[in-house]
Amino acid sequence: MYAKRLEELKKYLNYDKKLKHNKGKKVNLFPFTTRNPERAKFKKGFDGVTGEFCRLITDKKLEDDYSIKSSIKKMVDNENLDIDDGLEKKFENMLLEYVYPEGELEILSPQLFSYLPLSTGNESKGETDIALFIRDVLWEEKDEIKNVILNSEPDIVLTKFFIQNFDLLKDNKEKKKKYDKKLDHISDLFMEDFQYLLKDEDYFIDNFNRLLSYYYFYYITQLYLNLKKESEEKKHEIGSTP
Repeated sequence: MYAKRLEELKKYLNYDKKLKHNKGKKVNLFPFTTRNPERAKFKKGFDGVTGEFCRLITDKKLEDDYSIKSSIKKMVDNENLDIDDGLEKKFENMLLEYVYPEGELEILSPQLFSYLPLSTGNESKGETDIALFIRDVLWEEKDEIKNVILNSEPDIVLTKFFIQNFDLLKDNKEKKKKYDKKLDHISDLFMEDFQYLLKDEDYFIDNFNRLLSYYYFYYITQLYLNLKKESEEKKHEIGSTP
């Protein structure tokens, strides 16, 4: 029996003359990577994760290297747009200042969360893994929520114009699940809070990033504590004594 288990262990570790690290061969529980260049640095907070999460749950992908400035110029240059001669540049600058102040996309409607890009370089992999993790362990399929992210109707005419002409999202096939859900009760709480935020659009826009980052942290800490539990009957909450 010992020899058989030893051979299984060697095979799993891909052992020949030295041990090799095989991440996630049996089960994936945490979105952590050992490679520093691929770790999420959160230089722009949770924006990259939030944008990717929205695209994952709606089966969309963002065009590579898109430019908001170039996109706005194309909108204004559209021959079907009725603008008085000589006012094109003024309208272009006004629209740019409205949706892209200080070089950052302004989230004016829930649809625009999907346009938040990942960070550039290797760090984007770490952000993608976190977004996948949140989708796999917290998200439950809800068409009404997906519809808000995809098709919410802005009240302001300028916002509506921008969204209708800023279609840089393409259909993307659903990515397979990568992480194993272990704490269903936290997923239930997440979905309840998600739906609660959607009752007020402005409140949702202001707090959606916080919702995702909070439950990301909360789920990981709870899973870690529960993996340390001594028995199935003894489950730890944050702040409890192990």
